[in-house]
Amino acid sequence: MSTDDPLAPFIAALHAGRLRVWSIVVTIFGDCIQPRGGRAAMAELQAIAERMGIEGGALRTAMSRLARDGWVERTREGRNSFYTLSARGREVFTPATRQIYRARFADADTPWLIAISQNGGPDPDGPSLALGRQTALIAPEDAAGCRAAGDLVLSATPAEVPTWVCDTAFDHDLALGYQTLADLICAVPREDAGALPPLDALALRVMLIHAWRRLTLRHPVPPAGLVAPGWPGEACHKALARLYPALVETSETWWGTATPTSGQQILANRFTS
Repeated sequence: MSTDDPLAPFIAALHAGRLRVWSIVVTIFGDCIQPRGGRAAMAELQAIAERMGIEGGALRTAMSRLARDGWVERTREGRNSFYTLSARGREVFTPATRQIYRARFADADTPWLIAISQNGGPDPDGPSLALGRQTALIAPEDAAGCRAAGDLVLSATPAEVPTWVCDTAFDHDLALGYQTLADLICAVPREDAGALPPLDALALRVMLIHAWRRLTLRHPVPPAGLVAPGWPGEACHKALARLYPALVETSETWWGTATPTSGQQILANRFTS
């Protein structure tokens, strides 16, 4: 870690490419605010954002967009503004949380489906593992949508899937993203994470979960039998699960009020259950 600013490599990675501040806010709510009851002051959001190199104007624009689009709700108490996720935001957040904080890959005997598209290939924005130009591995709950689109859907267990599926299910860019994130995380000893100032630990926690979230929500949770040996997504998951508890323990002391017991239990169980 940098001796000048230990968060510098992570801030640089966050700002590489196009930074969507509204997406960062969603990560903050999902990882930090919901366990605390779901309500955050604008001043709190601004302090976290500024530590990640995000200007106040960009944050205010993002909050206005999220409120306008119905993802968050705003209330005022005197001169202070507070935000909560809307019912719509919570509805989307809940299933995503299960995938972001999963403890491991799905059981090897989980039934999976191979969709063969008649319309140019799998949906690039959908939760699928691309196997080729017109084929994808999909979760069972996505079968209805594929059939409605006219795709041919075949059921298979990992034991029945050809070896080439394991070798081609994850594209190169996704693998590179996981490996890059794993390398960043592994450069931070657990004891160093625990020794960070609370706001630094909170900002680092948000940046790591945000990077992980952007990767892991691009595909469904694969069964263990379909994960090729050496798949960097697994190494990245283990590295994050190792560092996360130390970051939580330190960062939770930053808040002015303690996280409720129920929220503490949620945080303690992430990546472990």
